[in-house]
Amino acid sequence: MKKLFCFLAIIATFGLINIPSYAGESPLYDETYNNNQGAFFANGMPIVISEIDGNTVISWDGGSQIVPNTVSVFGGGNGGNYESSQITMESGTVQNLVAGGIGYTADKSSTVTTTNVIINGGTISNAVAGGGYFNAKVNESNIQMNSGTALTVQGGGMASGKINGVNYSVGTKEDSKNSPNRTEIANVTINGGKVTYGVFGGGQGYSYTGTVNLTISDGDMSNSYVTAGGSNGYTGNANVKLTGGNIGVYQTVNRGTLDNATVRVTGSTIGKFYVGGETEDKSVTGAINKINTLLVSGSIESLDSGTSNGSPITIDNENYNVIATDSVKITNDNIGNSKKTISYNFTVSTKTVKLFVNQNIKISTVITTEPSGYEDVFADLFSYSVDDKSIAIVSEDGIITGVSEGNTSVTVKNGDKTQIVDVTVTDIQPLIILLYVLIISAIILFVILFVFLYFEIF
Repeated sequence: MKKLFCFLAIIATFGLINIPSYAGESPLYDETYNNNQGAFFANGMPIVISEIDGNTVISWDGGSQIVPNTVSVFGGGNGGNYESSQITMESGTVQNLVAGGIGYTADKSSTVTTTNVIINGGTISNAVAGGGYFNAKVNESNIQMNSGTALTVQGGGMASGKINGVNYSVGTKEDSKNSPNRTEIANVTINGGKVTYGVFGGGQGYSYTGTVNLTISDGDMSNSYVTAGGSNGYTGNANVKLTGGNIGVYQTVNRGTLDNATVRVTGSTIGKFYVGGETEDKSVTGAINKINTLLVSGSIESLDSGTSNGSPITIDNENYNVIATDSVKITNDNIGNSKKTISYNFTVSTKTVKLFVNQNIKISTVITTEPSGYEDVFADLFSYSVDDKSIAIVSEDGIITGVSEGNTSVTVKNGDKTQIVDVTVTDIQPLIILLYVLIISAIILFVILFVFLYFEIF
């Protein structure tokens, strides 16, 4: 396996020069950046990247800029504080997408409260990062990849790089937890596209990432790594959901430190799966304190305990826990009886639902496991979809809402287990009219009786 050190080497070759930028400025393009490779600073302005007449064009409300394919695009600025950034890539080619900004020096840090990157197409020849560069802070980063191609995708920031031949780095190996390169919450969602080298929940270099939420539902990562933590640095907690897609190698940790991880596989096709770090690569020295791994469904070619701190992990069902169902296909199981093997199923309270337009009804489910006692493990793995959204819609937590009169069905899924609920929606309008008629009739009758009794008495 190719060592992940090359990731750092690739990232390090792309930095930027010190260009003044302040919150509230319009986007800024520097064509001289890094030997004329180009750098574009959105300065918090929402931008769209697309290919027009063979050129990569960055557009925003009030302007546009043609950029070379070597450009690095930043959602924030060079210094300054921004409430948000938003980069939407539809097509074209760029070198880097960095959602945050640049803090080139400690006294000129960059802050973006919320960053957003949406990739619907195009090519990112190097890295997509949800955080910022050097002395840069992001409270919440959001990356959603639906299509397109990227070399790497990471939820956190970049703590090191080379600018004009000079190496720069923030944070230390011994204390990455206090690194000035910080991303508090990193949300990475991959629904499609192709990543050719690596997906990281955390950041690069001696960076800090507090909480990682990594979800992969589709996409081609067959020749790539997927890592819950960062390529290095510190990651606090990682929540990984692998529901689809093709993954070459999964590992929970690479280098640096990861405190806790919850990893759930419910449909992905994975070549090599390491509970900890990759065993064969001696450069993978990352330490992880606690891992809960749930293998529900999908396919794994090779399952291995992996490493922590460079030493093999012992699956002890306490700090390092693995639960596998009888639905997941594991060709080469190298941990054997160390994992807990169980079977499970679920039922719905009813197979038919009748409701009125605008009425809400929640689908109730009951989980059973063999042996018992693991029901809670599967409780938050449910997903819901409706066949005809013009008739009814269903929320993420299973609440059906009638939209218009008609019949449809809701599919309830947990792993590879499926239940179908038939839904009938009735237009409530005629009933309302009937109710109004009854109420009016009752009022008229009351008035008549009142008048009759009044004159009888007096």
